[in-house]
Amino acid sequence: MVIRTLFHHLLEIDSQKQAALRSTEPEPNSERYVFLAKGHIMEVILIGEDERRIVSLFFEPDEMVVPSDAKFSHLESLDSGETIPFTYGTIIRTLRNFPETRIHYQEFRRRYQKKVADRLHGLESMSAKERFAHLKATQGWVFSLVDEVDIASYLGIPVHILRLLM
Repeated sequence: MVIRTLFHHLLEIDSQKQAALRSTEPEPNSERYVFLAKGHIMEVILIGEDERRIVSLFFEPDEMVVPSDAKFSHLESLDSGETIPFTYGTIIRTLRNFPETRIHYQEFRRRYQKKVADRLHGLESMSAKERFAHLKATQGWVFSLVDEVDIASYLGIPVHILRLLM
């Protein structure tokens, strides 16, 4: 499962880190999935009491926002936005099961899986400089909306290295 792979890859999960994760226990039928009509969202995972941040994904308009982990992902709005909420039941029952919406569901899913696969590819096979260039080329808006500490976390590099690349 691609989503689990990203979550575990980012955390390099071991029992100590897993115990330190800050959970946001979702309520039953909570709106954990949204279609982002306007604005930008950043997904972070918080670790420990000092809430060390690991930035996992950035989302822009016309994307389905799907947390990497339902329990530990935190979504933060980066600007004023507009979302259309979906409950899990809505996605599964409505989008997947009716011919009129099946194509839409498949496209949302394909785009999200490509986003996650590209992220994993960057983490596993690109240098820091290549990850920076890729982010600049594919999601250049990040540099005007996101704090440099969070960008460095996303790229997996120290802030002083990010400053050298900029």
